[in-house]
This record gives sequence, C-alpha cells and structure tokens, in this order.
Amino acid sequence: MKKVKRSAALLLIIVLMLTMCNFYVSATDNDSIYEETHEQINIKHIELNTNNEELSLQVKDDNVICKYLGGREQQKLSAILEKYPEVESVIFQTLQKGEEVCAIAYTEAPIRIYKDHSERVLKKSKPTILMRVLSAFFPIANAVQTEEGDIAYEAEQNFSFFTMISKQTDGTYIATSWATWEKGSWIGGSKYPASGYDYLLQSVPDSFSRLKHSFTSIYNTSNNPDLTSGVYTGVEGKEYTISDGGNTYLKVKMKDDPLGLSRLAMCLLSTTQSSSSGGLRTINSYYVHTWKDMDISVSVSLHSNKEALLEITPSISEKSWQLYSYVTFNF
Repeated sequence: MKKVKRSAALLLIIVLMLTMCNFYVSATDNDSIYEETHEQINIKHIELNTNNEELSLQVKDDNVICKYLGGREQQKLSAILEKYPEVESVIFQTLQKGEEVCAIAYTEAPIRIYKDHSERVLKKSKPTILMRVLSAFFPIANAVQTEEGDIAYEAEQNFSFFTMISKQTDGTYIATSWATWEKGSWIGGSKYPASGYDYLLQSVPDSFSRLKHSFTSIYNTSNNPDLTSGVYTGVEGKEYTISDGGNTYLKVKMKDDPLGLSRLAMCLLSTTQSSSSGGLRTINSYYVHTWKDMDISVSVSLHSNKEALLEITPSISEKSWQLYSYVTFNF
C-alpha cells in the first residue's frame, strides 16, 4: 500500500512539474498535401545572452524536468541557427534592443527548382495496411509514371518561414514574420525562377491592437549566397507596397526579380502590438510565391480574441504556391 502511495505521489509531482514547465509540443502539419515541417520553440527554459557580440544559449536550472526540456530547446534552436544564420542575426538584434524573445516558430518546406520556376513537393502517398501485408509475402514493384512533356527539376532546397514573438520593456509585443531561402539559393534573372510578385501577410487576434509596423526586403544581384556583396534593400513604392485589412492583418506585395538579374533573398515584417487580455494567442503568417504577374484576394475566415485566420485566393489558379507559419504563445 505504501508503494502505491509513493508511486501516486511521484506521479503527481511529475505532473505538477510538467505543468510548471508549460512547454509546447510541435508537430508536422498533417493537413497539408505538401511536404513541410512545423516546429515551435518556447524560450521559457533558455537564457539568451549577447556576450562579446555573440549569441549564447544557456539552459535555466529550475528543476530536472524543465532542465531537460531546456536542453531540448537549446538543441533545436542551435540547429536552426546553424542552418539559418540570419535567424541568429534577427534574435541578436532583438536582444540588443532590450527586448525579450518569447517564442519562435518556423515552417520549412522543400522546394524543387525548375528552369523557369520553383514548386513545392507533394507528399508521397503512404501504402495501405493491405499493401503492407501483401508486400511482406509478395514483391510489389513501384510504378513510375512519367507524362509526356514532364520536365525534370534541376535542384532542391528548403524555403523557411519564421514567426517570432518578443516582448518590450513597456509590456507591448513585437510580432515578426520573415521568409528566407536556404543558403546556396539560385541566381535570379529573366531565364531563372522566381520572376513575379510575392506576398507576405501577418494576422493577429482582435484582442491585439497594432501600434506600428516596419518592413525590410533584401535583394541579391550576385551569385554570392552569403549576401555579403551585390545586395540592396527594397524601397517602399518601388520594390514593395503595404496595405492593411483594418487591425486584423497587413499585406506586403513585393517584387521578385525586379531588375531582371536579382532575386528576393529575404523579407521581414514586424508589428508592434498591445494586448487587451492575456491567455493563449496565435499569430499567423502567410507567404505567397508566384512566377506570373497576379494579385491575391484576402478574406478573414475567423477572427476571435485568440487568432485571425485568412483565406488567400490568387487571381490566377496556377503558377503560385503558399506557405503558412504560426506561433502560439501565452501572452
């Protein structure tokens, strides 16, 4: 009887510790027909510092469970920083301004590069239970069908879309949405992919009030993937325009390959928000990539004090793809 009581007490302690940790479990978006991975990292169990002009990550030593979760967060964030150095730059600048980084989420999607455009990768169909059983006893060949006129892709890379929440000393929040092509992307040009307009959108719950916003777009005119030369920033009214859907969302329309020999390498939208109430809230980010001149129509399908969902419809039903990113945080 004493052993049962001790086991029950131990289980209760573990549950309470997990509750105090308040961690977020992320998963791949299974609703999408395309290959993509979504992950969120709460900066609750990690200490971020800018020592000697470098970003350092240290796990907070609260208790055993939280220390373990902090180690996982540290490992995941370190992997992102190594793969996407611009993420470290965004976080570093945020900390330098005296803001607290609360949470960062990203959606990563493989992109196949063709001669005149890029496309997302469809998920492979999973074999049925019957096919799995039959394949254990009978060899089944995988049929490969190639339609006449199909064009093989030339390369594959990742396109990543980030959403981050940071908090200012006055209690307001900064919602940052940015998209980036993986290091080593292709060169732009009239005979290369990515010619057209791209769109970046960010939506917030109706419990938020937008105070101000800022936007930056970076273009690459060279074949230097490190963006250390041949780089310029876009100018509003020339490379991009910003419109709003009231207090619910902002939409940025950006030229891609605007000079015929340059490409959109990175874009970043930040909004300063005040919150009228606390609790779990979701910031949604949307990216639309096109390789033909087209517009998009935006409608709000859901607007509550927890989140605002957008429905985006391109004016042309082809030659575009979309990617969605979101971060959920306890404000």
